[in-house]
Amino acid sequence: MKLASFIQSRRLHLTTLTRNRRLAVKFEDSKKFSNPVNALQEQLRVPVLRPGEKLFVPTQEKMREAETLFVPRTRHKIDMVGSTVSVDGAPKNNLPEVAVIGQSNVGKSSLIRTLLSKIPDIDTSDFVRVSSTPGHTKTANFFQVGRKFTMVDMPGYGRNQPRHFVETVEGYLKNRQNLRMTIFLVSGEVGVTKDDMIAIRMMEEIGRPYTLVMTKIDKTNMLGRIQSLVQVKELRDKFTSSCCFHQPFLISSKTGEGIGLLQCYIVYVTGNIELGDAGTSTGAANRKQVGS
Repeated sequence: MKLASFIQSRRLHLTTLTRNRRLAVKFEDSKKFSNPVNALQEQLRVPVLRPGEKLFVPTQEKMREAETLFVPRTRHKIDMVGSTVSVDGAPKNNLPEVAVIGQSNVGKSSLIRTLLSKIPDIDTSDFVRVSSTPGHTKTANFFQVGRKFTMVDMPGYGRNQPRHFVETVEGYLKNRQNLRMTIFLVSGEVGVTKDDMIAIRMMEEIGRPYTLVMTKIDKTNMLGRIQSLVQVKELRDKFTSSCCFHQPFLISSKTGEGIGLLQCYIVYVTGNIELGDAGTSTGAANRKQVGS
């Protein structure tokens, strides 16, 4: 092959690789910055989110803006700053907090690791341990995101829950002044369990704001997702009050589906982003309507 032909061939090869990489990134972003509920809504005779209900609908630009807070930088550290079994042992600061609660092995630690790891080269394994063994997280673990907010990984309930679960979880949820929102995880693979219902009643009795998030949606097909979503809808309509945000979120820590939307929601309820009138269906984007 002549040198000129070889160079032209290499250029074509590199151009094709670059284009394919761009398409791959675009495909990943289309999952990350989408709302998986929308695809399911089209399959239901009665939509889960009806017109006039409170919705969280940020633009893709706002989701990308929120995502930057989850990436560690020189002046924006993401560190584990505390681990405790009692609210008295929680970090002494005024940063707003978002707690993550759910049944053992529902994917709490996996979700936090995904939220804090936009770039695969960033290794968060030093402070977020992921295990297939239910009940791995025994303490409330605090991960400070710069000077913006803190994520709190709570012990799981159900199988192998720690003996101090009530003291740790209920004590924190009732008494922690920094708490702005609790992310309540339900498995999209298993669905709503009896233990979930007990925990929902606990959340309602405490009376602080929480949001339902369905995890592991990659582990089920479209029909399974619909069945789980309908189950969550029934739970929301029959057993929850205004403490529960009306819009459920669907996410996958493995594929990244819905992660960008959830990141933006967390940044919003902690007061670190403004959405304007387009941010919620209520028009005024009043944070109290979404975050409290």
